[in-house]
Amino acid sequence: MQKAPTRRVSFEQWLANAPTEYLICRDMGHAWPNDGWAGDHCENRRDGSHMLHMICERCGLPRERYIGGQGEIDSKWNRLHYDKIPGYLFSDDGFVLNRERRMQLRRELLRRATEERHKRVVPIPFRIGA
Repeated sequence: MQKAPTRRVSFEQWLANAPTEYLICRDMGHAWPNDGWAGDHCENRRDGSHMLHMICERCGLPRERYIGGQGEIDSKWNRLHYDKIPGYLFSDDGFVLNRERRMQLRRELLRRATEERHKRVVPIPFRIGA
């Protein structure tokens, strides 16, 4: 089965339309579950190694983390499945979040937070001094 192509957009278009959860994860890192080492999340392999299967609790990004039999991490087996999250990727020049873009991302988070605060303000039903 062939995967549907991911629509790539400019960083500015992505930033304006990406869910806030994506932006928070891009800025602060993913929120991996605390029970990633237990139960169904941990695949025990015959060779003594383990594969942890986790999903970010904030944005839904799936992750596989390989832990060898001696506790070593082998990054060639680790996977972050960005392609599984619709709209998580942008690409007008690859997958670059340089310093300038990170600052833009934080300004957008602050703009959204300010906008949300203004929406929650409850108007006073009377005028003071009236």
